[in-house]
Formats: sequence, structure tokens, C-alpha cells
Amino acid sequence: MNGRSKNVALVRWSDHDALATAIGNEIQRAGYTLTIFRFDQPPPLDAALVFSFAPYGRWMQIPRALGQRNPRPLLLHWNTENPPDLRIPWRVMKMLGDARAGLDRFHDAPNAKKWLESPLFRALDARSIKFRYVGEYHYAARRGWLDVYAESSEIYGELHARHGLATKIVPWGTVPEWHADLGLERDIDVLWFGQRRTKWRSRLLDQVRAELNARGIKMVVADGVEQPFVHGAARTHVLNRAKITLNLLPTWYDHAFPYRFHVAAGNRSLVITEPMLKHCSLYQEGTHYVSAPIPQLAETIAYYARHETERRALAENAFELVTTGMTMGHSVRALLKEVERARQLQTSDVSDVVIA
Repeated sequence: MNGRSKNVALVRWSDHDALATAIGNEIQRAGYTLTIFRFDQPPPLDAALVFSFAPYGRWMQIPRALGQRNPRPLLLHWNTENPPDLRIPWRVMKMLGDARAGLDRFHDAPNAKKWLESPLFRALDARSIKFRYVGEYHYAARRGWLDVYAESSEIYGELHARHGLATKIVPWGTVPEWHADLGLERDIDVLWFGQRRTKWRSRLLDQVRAELNARGIKMVVADGVEQPFVHGAARTHVLNRAKITLNLLPTWYDHAFPYRFHVAAGNRSLVITEPMLKHCSLYQEGTHYVSAPIPQLAETIAYYARHETERRALAENAFELVTTGMTMGHSVRALLKEVERARQLQTSDVSDVVIA
């Protein structure tokens, strides 16, 4: 590709969107020209590709804006959010997803302002966000606005592909700026960081900590309440001190593991998790991380906290995985390669029409 086709516009979901910065760095390292725009602003006019991820806000306004342009830039979306409960039958999930996506599109309807400010609409608009994602992705694809759709979960990818949305699988990757070898003493037995989010995870966190305390193992909880959330350099520092990082799921089917795993493994902190679905086959239990049933979780954590040689061997395996084969650079280049395939197919289709 040359010239304008190298121009990539990347969405930013907030003024302090660290993930957008990380992805943007990798886009530039891959040799593309980068412009970053806020999700609630029109994408740049000179973009040949709009790269979106997450989402952490109203996503549909992006494909809708692109659909009004001629020529239309390609749109790539790398979903990093979870769908609704996987036990819900697809016909029900799809019906609710379409309804929820339609409600979101009402934001852009003429004379909608008075309705948008009503308490009822605000209450509805704040709910069922996971259903909205499902409805929006399939709607955008049907309209021809979504050129490449990717998932980091093999399970979610299969779900969408089975129901008509062509889906690429691109695993998560480690951000190089989010890890470092600081040479610190591992003086924290166990670290848990993040939002508690659900009652289930909050209760389980407190239960595991109480069981660890009874065994003389201390846990640091950075949940924004007991201790401040950790980001950036502060997170790297505390992970360099943590022997073990605990992973607990907000929901039974959740794909939250990669984000915690990559940042912890990059800082050589062993990840121990409750049992989870096999979203990505590249992560090998017993080689890169440890999984234990909930009744044995505290006992397993205590074992690895006290057996340094075994813990460090697993942590080193994980470090090798996430800093060589599964980096954010690998992920972004894989996504951009899918865009190039889509562009070539698009060009081929146009050539076929001309020849005919």
C-alpha cells in the first residue's frame, strides 16, 4: 500500500485511553500514518482505515458516519467486550440485541432530543449494554459498514460466525510499555487489582483472602476502595513485587483473563485463576498459569507462594509467551493484515464487475 491507503484513524474512548495509546504505538511501528479521534467526533476525512476496539461508549455512530462517505473508508473492529450470558438461546439474544441496538440508534433520530432527556429513556439506555454490542455488530455488517470484525475469544468468534457474522480470531497481546524488570524483592504474596464489578466476584475475593489470612498468606487488594486502582508505572511497580496475581471472573463465561494475564506475566508475576472457559488455546494451563477449583484456590495459592522454584519456572514460561509470541505488536499487525486481505478482495470484486 502507498499514500492515502496508509492513513489509519484510531478511536479513543476517553481523554486518558491508555489502550488507544498502546494500539496507536503499534500501528505506527507497523509503518502506518496515525490519527486518533474521539468516538463522539467524526472520523478524519483522509482516513483509508478506521480502527476501533472495545467499545467503551456509543459505537454505532462510527460505522454510520463512515457509511455516508463516498469513497467509504474500511472499518476494522476488534471486540474486547463480553456478550450476554452464553446460555441464552441465540434467537433470544439476537432479538434483544436488535432491539437494544435500535434503541441506541434513536440517539441520532430527528427531533429525538426531548425523548433522550426523559428519565425512562435514560434508564433504558443505561441497561443491557452487552445485548447492544451483539445487535450493533450484526446490523453494521448487514449494512456493509463493517469490513473486518475480530474477536480475541475463540468461543465468541465461533458464536458470531455460526450466526452469519464473519469473524477473525486475533488473540490479545502484551503492551511493551506495561512491563519492566525492576529487580525488586517479591515481598507481596498475592495481588488482586481491578474493579470488583459483580457481587459474585466480590464475595469470592473476600472469601479467598480470608482463607489465605488463615494460612499466613497476605493479599494486597487494589480495588479503588481499600487501595487506589493501579495503572501505568504504579502497576508495573506493584506487579514486580507480587509473587502471585489472582484472576477471578465477573461471570462464569467471561473473557477477562487475557488483560490481567498479559500485564502480570510481562512482569513475571504468576497468575492463578479459578476455572474458566478455554477462550484461547495459546494459553496452556500448568505451563503458563495455574488453575484451581474454588474450594482449593487458597490452598493452591499458598503452595506456590511458598515454593519459589516452581512458581518462578511457571512465571518465566508465561513471560516468554507474552513477550515473544503474543505481543500487542503481533496482534495489531495480524489485524492490519486482515484489513489488507479485505482490501484486496474488494479490489478483486470491482475488477470482476468491470471485466464482466
